[in-house]
Amino acid sequence: MRAFKHIVLYFGFFALMVFIFSQLDFFSKERVQKLSSDQEERISRYLTDVFVRAGNIMDDEAIVTFVDSLSSRLLSTIDEPKYDYSIYVIRNRTVNAFALPGGNIVLHSGLLDYAESPEEVAAVLAHEFGHSEKGHIMQKLMKEIGFGVLFSALTGGDIGVFSEIGRKFITTRFDREYELEADGFALETLEAASIDPRYLAVFFHRLSESDDNIMIRIDFISTHPSHDARRQKALSYQTAEDFEERPIEGINWELVKALSRR
Repeated sequence: MRAFKHIVLYFGFFALMVFIFSQLDFFSKERVQKLSSDQEERISRYLTDVFVRAGNIMDDEAIVTFVDSLSSRLLSTIDEPKYDYSIYVIRNRTVNAFALPGGNIVLHSGLLDYAESPEEVAAVLAHEFGHSEKGHIMQKLMKEIGFGVLFSALTGGDIGVFSEIGRKFITTRFDREYELEADGFALETLEAASIDPRYLAVFFHRLSESDDNIMIRIDFISTHPSHDARRQKALSYQTAEDFEERPIEGINWELVKALSRR
């Protein structure tokens, strides 16, 4: 009888712990929403300095026109975007793209070189817009660093705290929930922009056949959930019966590709 009571108490305690920890993400999201736009802008400036201005920004006219064309077309489908977005192309041969706080998105030149069409780049950009619009970036930082440390940094923390934020930002990936939510946002946005959502699946498929070095480096892709599962989700996405794809016009794709290889 005593042993039975111990078992009941043990499982009761375990169930209580599961419930408490299951609520932590909810509380963190609530706390994220309390951070003011001014505070987010502060950490945005720091991370943008680290990941963008310290790099080699590509400001060729063809590149700028290309990025503006894609972003304008995608953002035109979003009612009241959360941010006044800035898209940066950095000269870096790795196949990568990532969203920073405050509506800043970074594309590596290696991504433009790797993509086989402007629509593939649009699919990646739509995914990154999804992370920004859904608030994933600050939620990710809060989960990895903790609300207290993050709030301290945003309200006057020292450079050591900011350095830790930068380190965590590059060494951690988005959770399964966030990646799937950003994928879903991308598929809907591509359809609304008259770009075939299957370009997202095409990009996943080509990445799945790439060497392991690419898969390790890229932030856009993740092993959790697997790229194959995400590809299947993109392939199974059903567009409206009256969906019609429109080509992306006003860009020089061949020149963009050539510049990305320099």
